[in-house]
Amino acid sequence: MKLNQIKINFKDIKFLIPYGIIAVIAFIFNFWTGTRGVFPIDTFLHYDSAYKILTGEKPIRDFWIIHGITLDYIQSLFFLLFGVNWISYLIHSSLFNSVIALIFFKLLRSLNLHLYYSLTICLCFATLTYPISGVPFIDHHSSFLSLISLLIFYFAISNKNYQSIIFIPILFGLAFLSKPVPASYIVIMFIAIFFIYFFSEKKFKPFLYLFLGGISFLIFLAIFLNTQDISLKSFINQLILYPLSIGGQRTGFISEALDNRFFNYKFVYLLIVYIIFMNIVKKNYLKFTKEKIVLFFLVIFFSFCMIIHQILTKNQNFIFFLIPLNIGLIIYLNNKINFKGNRIINFLFLIICIILTFKYNERFNYERKFHDLQSVKLENAVEASSIDDSLYPLKWITTNYKDPYEEIKIIKKLIEDIDKSEKNILLISNYNFIDSVTKKKIFSVVKNFDPVSIPREENKFYENFKIHFIELVARKKIQEILIFLPSVNDSKSGIDIKKVVSEFLIKDCFNYEEPQLSLIKIKLKC
Repeated sequence: MKLNQIKINFKDIKFLIPYGIIAVIAFIFNFWTGTRGVFPIDTFLHYDSAYKILTGEKPIRDFWIIHGITLDYIQSLFFLLFGVNWISYLIHSSLFNSVIALIFFKLLRSLNLHLYYSLTICLCFATLTYPISGVPFIDHHSSFLSLISLLIFYFAISNKNYQSIIFIPILFGLAFLSKPVPASYIVIMFIAIFFIYFFSEKKFKPFLYLFLGGISFLIFLAIFLNTQDISLKSFINQLILYPLSIGGQRTGFISEALDNRFFNYKFVYLLIVYIIFMNIVKKNYLKFTKEKIVLFFLVIFFSFCMIIHQILTKNQNFIFFLIPLNIGLIIYLNNKINFKGNRIINFLFLIICIILTFKYNERFNYERKFHDLQSVKLENAVEASSIDDSLYPLKWITTNYKDPYEEIKIIKKLIEDIDKSEKNILLISNYNFIDSVTKKKIFSVVKNFDPVSIPREENKFYENFKIHFIELVARKKIQEILIFLPSVNDSKSGIDIKKVVSEFLIKDCFNYEEPQLSLIKIKLKC
């Protein structure tokens, strides 16, 4: 067929236009937020660790890691495809933002929401999902992979196409390996709803698909551990048992968290109350199919799981995407009930969604509160490419220095010293991009330095980390350890890093030097 004989019917493809609009806006907006400012411990959480994978180092085996292994390997693929640079880093998170937004838009359209309502609510959703971080982040991947799993389940039961259920355990597994919580909470909720629904329907084939998906993930995991030369014991200790032990240490934090954070999500509570009231108190649930009732349960329980996770962690807030998620469901609910004045009520909910999106966009995307940059003058940020070209187009400014050039000068001095050194160097720092920009290979004992990643002396996994540290120093023939702490936050982290390091090494085998306030040198003598 000749090209001039091919006719494209616009009516057949115009339905793709809103999908294209959402994908492009979600991608570009997240990409923009990911260039604005730096909070080292979070901003570079998966940068060097992904780079190290490409150089032959492996998480767990070569550096202690307690979460985020899914992101590290996905990011390593992006680095492999697009090069080790900031653009590759942001393509990862921005693409993920587009995917979750498109799936949500598909949900809204399947509920027969008006196109303009669907488009507006979805863009609000895309504004409050990944852009709050901008860069790849563990809580976001864990949450959104779990949400995608729930929506696959809903689409499967709604369309009576159960084969797709096989993907659910795989996605939940990847979510868990991103971060065990909130994925664990959501998995428990999902299993309960799954069993109740299919037992009530007396359909048992979906259980086979769920089982096959679980087996497929376990086989994949076994092959992965074997090919990456990662021991099962170390995998379980670092990614499952040690994080659980940290949770046990935080019990005293719960009451404080409830006092300080409970009312941060008042708008989400009100939306959930509305859904429950209109369904149960008004008995409108009788107007819905069993599949739609399942959707209500999925969204409500997912929202509660996210709130519980947010309250019980010390992380910044990131769950305001629950507002457009629940409002989309509310507008569907009102349309189905079709009570007098529902159009006006729906329009008011849409306005509320837009107003709250602007509110949290200002606070978390524009002011970058998630990365604690709300008190920083972001307009004073400078090009991070002055450190290395690979960091373009990141704009460098942190909470640690009013003059970003001062901090950059310290970083460049460290890079210069490393490149000149002939020793095997182990670096401990939260500026976890340095390995990727030095000419000389440097090693790490832990993915990032914070009060959680390194077990405390009273923790039962303290000895495991100690053995890991000593073995790594011997295996990599480390001759010098550098602890790079140019930030105030690192130096006040609550851990005496000199004490930590000295306890893990053979006595009388090292000397301390402090050539500058931001750098501690430990020279090994034997």
